[in-house]
Amino acid sequence: MGDRGRATGEGPPEAAPAEGGGAFDRIAREFDRHRERPWGFVVDWLDGLDRPAGGLPLVDVGCGNGRHMVAALAKGVRCLGVDASGPMLATARARLGEGAPLVLGDARGLPVRTGAAGAVLSIAVVHHLRREADRADAMREVARALAPGGRALVSVWALDMPEVRTAACARPEHPGHGAGGDAGGDPASGERDLLVPWDASPGARVQRYYRVVPLEELEALARAAGLRVLWAGERGQNHVVEAEAATAAAAAAGRSGAP
Repeated sequence: MGDRGRATGEGPPEAAPAEGGGAFDRIAREFDRHRERPWGFVVDWLDGLDRPAGGLPLVDVGCGNGRHMVAALAKGVRCLGVDASGPMLATARARLGEGAPLVLGDARGLPVRTGAAGAVLSIAVVHHLRREADRADAMREVARALAPGGRALVSVWALDMPEVRTAACARPEHPGHGAGGDAGGDPASGERDLLVPWDASPGARVQRYYRVVPLEELEALARAAGLRVLWAGERGQNHVVEAEAATAAAAAAGRSGAP
């Protein structure tokens, strides 16, 4: 699933807000047309990945139309794509071919065996999860799927930055509810639940839900899931964390209490 919208202030009537796969079901065709190329920071990460741990596949969580899988496959990396939206998976299948390894699934409970992934991508997924517990579950699933020493790249849209929020045409889901931790839109006043529009055919505007997830929160989610954060920072309009699963030796040392 994706991040940036393409709608501006004026346009067709608005459809009811939808979260996660539901919203992307409605915009799949337009999303595929406007999101053909992978994000540059993902390509850079793939360039430095060498081979996923143990020669295991890369799991692309929220793979959307498969554009990042195309980039990984071009580098000889085996992939498995997982997405909560059936129509988005259909666009990925059209892009990758009928035999592409694509699975309908939820980021909070990945249809992947523990330790079966040599690397994991989770690009523009966590910010679509409303509840804190769901965001934590999604990050724990990244950690669970990774083989020892496997690496993950996780990103969210940097909607805590005013210029990014303005460019996205984002608005508070519940205007004036700034006091609550899970309601509103300006992170400085506690408003962190946003709606971002996307024009969908035939003539409806779909409102996609986004949670404002600051970089420090994304980093904390990774650490709480047991991942070792290798780097955290901004790439364009995105907060990005690169993390690594503990090696078998490190995990054993941790269990034994060894220094």
